[in-house]
Amino acid sequence: MSRDHRVALNLLALSIIAVLAFKIPWLLTQMDRGRQKKSYFRVVQWMQAVDRYAGTHHAMPRPGYFGPISGIAAQLGNATLNPRDGWNNPIIYHASAHHYAIWATGSDGRLSEPVPRGEVFGLESDVIASDGEIMQWAAHTLELPVDLHVALPHPDMAFADFLMRGPNTVECRGCHKAWLEGN
Repeated sequence: MSRDHRVALNLLALSIIAVLAFKIPWLLTQMDRGRQKKSYFRVVQWMQAVDRYAGTHHAMPRPGYFGPISGIAAQLGNATLNPRDGWNNPIIYHASAHHYAIWATGSDGRLSEPVPRGEVFGLESDVIASDGEIMQWAAHTLELPVDLHVALPHPDMAFADFLMRGPNTVECRGCHKAWLEGN
């Protein structure tokens, strides 16, 4: 092999490495965005199932329950919904007598604190639904214009208070953290 051929092959190899150096991080980002979207749509599907149940039975499934959403799947009669988010973490459900919240905990598998409303950034960002509304979603989850009505069940209630305690319950942050640390 002549010297010119070796130089050409080395330049080709360097070009391929340079392209991969830029494309691999992009590819990984796209895969993570796909996991965020999967989490978002799974939370929406569970939210719709809980809303259908509440509309039919005039009560929330398992009031007072805080744990994996798989704990209410049988009660909803829907075994086809996936109870895990895009990172294979369990989707979390919490309900009081008249209100509920559903979380996909993002790449870190933990509830975010404090809980901001609306679009949030980062792979660890939670997707949260509450009482038929998407309250928090990861940036890039919604690439099409979507009209999301973000509202609290009661205007005088802090959003984080509702998610962590519920408006008509005696649950506390301590029990929620204890459950998360135990799993």
